[in-house]
Amino acid sequence: MTLDDLNLVKYRTLDCQRFSHWVWLQDRSSGVDSNRLKKKKLRSFIASIIGDLAGRWQYQACDHSIYIIKLDKESDLIIFLLKFKKH
Repeated sequence: MTLDDLNLVKYRTLDCQRFSHWVWLQDRSSGVDSNRLKKKKLRSFIASIIGDLAGRWQYQACDHSIYIIKLDKESDLIIFLLKFKKH
């Protein structure tokens, strides 16, 4: 999985105690991978983007190919968004 396989749809900061920074991603990867395998690849790719020093995060399947990444710290959100910045 690469950054080209994911499309940043939107992000929001909500008024929650935990996981208040939400990012909606669309998976545009092609192939016949099973849903379970796609989720496993997505988890490992998100962990590689955020890095080892990141706080807690979780993800949730929202639609057929849209996932919500929920981040605990604002610094993790900024790092995550900088990875998706396109010139």
